Amino acid sequence: MRKRSFANAISRYFKLGRDLNQRDTIAVKHTVSGLLKLLYRNERYEGGGPAMSGVRT
Repeated sequence: MRKRSFANAISRYFKLGRDLNQRDTIAVKHTVSGLLKLLYRNERYEGGGPAMSGVRT
C-alpha cells in the first residue's frame, strides 16, 4: 500500500484555494492519499461515496 498513491484524487473533485502555498498543497494531497488508503483498502476508489457526501466544491 505504501507505493500506491491517491494524491491526485483530490484534483478531480476539489480545487484548492490560492491561499495555500506549495508546501500546504503537498501536505493536503498526502493527507487525502493516506485517508483514502484507509477508507478504500481494496484500491477501488470512486468519488461520490460516503466520504464525499455533503461536500461541495
